[in-house]
Amino acid sequence: MAVTEKTKRLVWATSGSTCAICHKFLVLAANESGPLSLVGDVAHIHAKRDGGPRSALEMPPEDRDKVPNLLLLCLDHHKVVDDHPEEYPPQKLREIKAIHAKWVQNRFASGKPWSSNLQNYFYINLPRILMLAELQGIVAADPFVYFVNDIKGLEGNYLSFLRSIKPVIESLHPNTTSLEDLPLDESSVGRVTSFNGRFYTKNLSKALMGKWPGFCGDLNKDPHIYFKHNDSKVVLPIDPKWLTTSTAGVHLSSGQGVFAGICIVNSPLTEDGVVYGSPLLIGHPKH
Repeated sequence: MAVTEKTKRLVWATSGSTCAICHKFLVLAANESGPLSLVGDVAHIHAKRDGGPRSALEMPPEDRDKVPNLLLLCLDHHKVVDDHPEEYPPQKLREIKAIHAKWVQNRFASGKPWSSNLQNYFYINLPRILMLAELQGIVAADPFVYFVNDIKGLEGNYLSFLRSIKPVIESLHPNTTSLEDLPLDESSVGRVTSFNGRFYTKNLSKALMGKWPGFCGDLNKDPHIYFKHNDSKVVLPIDPKWLTTSTAGVHLSSGQGVFAGICIVNSPLTEDGVVYGSPLLIGHPKH
């Protein structure tokens, strides 16, 4: 037996992608605008194998890889917890998990409920949308969407994909803070944020013209859109594989435009006056 991918997604989603002990946000980029990496582990309360940390011979093997026996930890705390099981007995870890669950619920409860205000979809960050959906108990009716790894490459299957994912998007009602009201500090990291305003676009046309090598961390090269926030700006890197159509690419490379959607904040304000976020949905707002 092993922890299934679905179970892992559930643990990550219900943990708000944060460590149960230190609350560190566990989705990081190699650089400010680079691809995302997961820097946490789905850890066992009772050990997976007999003789491991906090092993419980009476627990059936098939129950050891289920959600009640799992919690999300950063890499450091996973090491500490397993190296010192006497300091972290099962009951203490269950209490930590319960306290963390309440913290996540309160965090996502702040802000106002968001409902899709998009009349079309230019960009759908599918993995992050599905994670957000699972956090709200929403499951796509068609399992096909869970195996899509490049929307731009769907071609003839795009309309089928859109029919499957649209009900999921329209069922999402996460509590969000608007970009205009976003505090540019550590408290914003990991928050779901809504936007509806004028953005400037940069470098996407170059990425679409040839084979895109991936994010390099240079905003003079990486495709992105950005929103001016007083004397600072919020940058949303755009991965071309999550563009819905070629027309979407045109809109997101036109220099500027009015866009609406939601994103997740990845960093507090940098020394250069930039906040980075991961766009989940981008489109034109309904009028």
